Amino acid sequence: MCVGSWFKGYFSWVNNAPCEHCGSTSTVSQGGDRPRANEKAYGAGVVEVYKCNECSQLTRFPRYNHPGKLMETRRGRCGEWANAFTLCCIALGFEARHTVDWTDHVWTEVYSEEQQRWIHCDACENRWVLPCSVAPLPPRARAVL
Repeated sequence: MCVGSWFKGYFSWVNNAPCEHCGSTSTVSQGGDRPRANEKAYGAGVVEVYKCNECSQLTRFPRYNHPGKLMETRRGRCGEWANAFTLCCIALGFEARHTVDWTDHVWTEVYSEEQQRWIHCDACENRWVLPCSVAPLPPRARAVL
């Protein structure tokens, strides 16, 4: 549980990307763009673009999938959080897996030898063992990566 609390303070949730030019958090989505070569190198398949309401500059928000890059950027939504948190769990010696459901939510599961089962660990919500906030799904609707 303390790993999750630490991670929640380490990683930042992003709704709209803050302006990389003036630092304003008042930005508006301008849609998406193709990832550049340096963004693709870290698994970005999608790049969101935001316009700053203060300085009118554009900011790119690549949706990285490379855990190492995510530990550098330290920001994202549930997919980035789960990807980076799973890396942390594995680095600490836990057997962990990245899990996704078809409601577009992603989380980490950690195997408990003591309980002989996988434990739901949602770093975004700092929830452990409790059901995730999305509606329960039949097993065929989940995929483990």
